[in-house]
Amino acid sequence: MIMRRYLIYISTVATALLMWGCSEMDLIEDGSSNNSDPDKPAKPGKPTVPIKRRPIVPTTKLPRPRIIERVEWTRGGALSVQLAESVSAAEVIIRDMLTAEEVGYLFEGDRIEIAVPDTGFELVLRIGDECYVYSVEEE
Repeated sequence: MIMRRYLIYISTVATALLMWGCSEMDLIEDGSSNNSDPDKPAKPGKPTVPIKRRPIVPTTKLPRPRIIERVEWTRGGALSVQLAESVSAAEVIIRDMLTAEEVGYLFEGDRIEIAVPDTGFELVLRIGDECYVYSVEEE
C-alpha cells in the first residue's frame, strides 16, 4: 500500500517534469523563449538592426569658434588675456566668487592685463550679443 503511494507520487512527478521539458523545447525551437539572449539575432544570418541610427560625423576637424586664444598669469599676479584675431573689441567683467564684487573693463585690441582677486573668480567676456563665462577656482 505504501509502495503503491510512492509509485503514484514518483510517476506524477516524472510526468510533470517530462511535460515541462517538452514545453521548454517547443519554446526554444520557436525562438520565443524568455531565457533567450536579446542581443542574439532570432534567426542566424540576419544582422541586428539598431534602434537609433548613428549621426554622420565628418572626417575632418571642424574649427571651434575661439574667442580667447591664451590666458596667462603675469609676474605681478595679473591675468593676461589674448583675444582671437577676429575679435576687435570686448567687455570684460571680473566677478569675485566670495564677495560677488564686479569690476568691468572695456578694451580694444588683442591683449589686456587685468588685476584679479586672490580667491576664485569668474571672467565674463561680452562681445556684441554673445556672452562667455570662464570660472577660475581657488586652489
